[in-house]
Formats: sequence, structure tokens, C-alpha cells
Amino acid sequence: MMDAIAASKGISKPKPPSVLAEAGESEVGATAEDRKAGAGFIGLSITDRQDSRFGQKLDIAFNRGTGIASEAMTLVRLDDRQSAGALAKLLQSDGGDDASMFAVTDGDSGPNAKVAAAIRSVGMDDAATSALAIIKAVGRYLPGSTGDGTGSQ
Repeated sequence: MMDAIAASKGISKPKPPSVLAEAGESEVGATAEDRKAGAGFIGLSITDRQDSRFGQKLDIAFNRGTGIASEAMTLVRLDDRQSAGALAKLLQSDGGDDASMFAVTDGDSGPNAKVAAAIRSVGMDDAATSALAIIKAVGRYLPGSTGDGTGSQ
């Protein structure tokens, strides 16, 4: 994603050091497995101890190939982690931290819903709508993206 944003601004990535090139890496900062992964993760947290919101965090696991257009994405509050499907497994589960779970879906509900992302909030439920905007923006820069939403399917 960052590579696509940089390229759109005319910034090119440096070539890998020779030791990495000899080991088979063609790019700096990503393994072959990372480049082919179907899911991704973004974590946002308040780390300034002086900030009254210290410790609050928002974790977003997203599916690169969901194929939901951004205008069809809906934010849904979940009562349990299982409702977010496989993406919820990517989100850390700290017992006792009062985390809220959300899903970004295609507007459908139940087992028929396509899930583009799972969002775990610790003290940042008011920012969950911002997470939806992040997912919509991220979709433009993912491999295989059509430029609208996540994935090209």
C-alpha cells in the first residue's frame, strides 16, 4: 500500500542491499509472502503517556480481495468475535480490556454478508467510523484493486 502511495507521488523505493538481493529479496521491506497475503493489518494507538487517552487503540484487519465497493461498505457493531469471521483471528484478544468489535460489510447480515474488515477498538469506539474511512481509502492502494473499495472481484 505504501509503495503504491509513494509511486503515485513520484517516489521510488531504493534497491535492496546486495546481501538481501543475494538472499532472493527483490524489494526492501516486504517478503514474498507479505506481497501475496490475502489479509492485511493496520494498528493505531495512543502512545504518549502524557495524553489522557494513553493506551487506547484501534486494530484493523482487512481482506484484500473482498470486492466490496466503498459506497456499499457498512460499519456493523458485533456482539462476538466469531461474527467477524476469519479476520477476527488477526486481532489480538486481551482479556478484560473492554474491547469492542466491529465489521465492515457489504450491508448484508448474517452468514451471507461479505466482510471486508474486522475492527477491534479499545477505548476508541468513536473512531470506528474513521476506521471505515481508512478501509475505504486503503482499498485504492491494494494489489489488484480497481480503485474503489477492496479488491477487484
